[in-house]
Amino acid sequence: MNGLRNTLFLIILISFFLVFSANAFNEKISDITVQAESLRIDEGKKVVTFSGKVNADAGNFIINCEKLCIYYGRLEKGKEKDKKIKIKKIAADGSVRIEKRDGTIATGDRAYYEPAQEMIVIEGYPTLRRGDDRVEGAKIILFIKERRYKVVSDQKVRVKASITLK
Repeated sequence: MNGLRNTLFLIILISFFLVFSANAFNEKISDITVQAESLRIDEGKKVVTFSGKVNADAGNFIINCEKLCIYYGRLEKGKEKDKKIKIKKIAADGSVRIEKRDGTIATGDRAYYEPAQEMIVIEGYPTLRRGDDRVEGAKIILFIKERRYKVVSDQKVRVKASITLK
């Protein structure tokens, strides 16, 4: 059972970073290093949780947050070695900062990725910056497949964009 648990964990973790890096940042990664104060796997609830000063270095980008949760579904049917895990949702909470090595930075209180909708949502005073350009609002939604994003306002926070013309 420990072998299956370890395999399950690694597949979930690698799937998260491959999807996030390939689609959101359009680059592949070669190595992943995750550091946190604790790691918890709850097979009953089907969630893997990294907690406390989480730092995930995926080569071309770094994710920092207080908590990273990966929610998964059942193993797909097939031979034991060919089974794949279905990722339902990935959530980062607490001072989320995603920094690409080229200087692109996304920040917010929380962010989540939903594979079924192929979108990443950043909430809690989200900001997306590249160089001197900056966009912020109540929520930033990245539509991965369509390669576009939407910035939404609410009653407290209006959409704001600062663009430097060169």
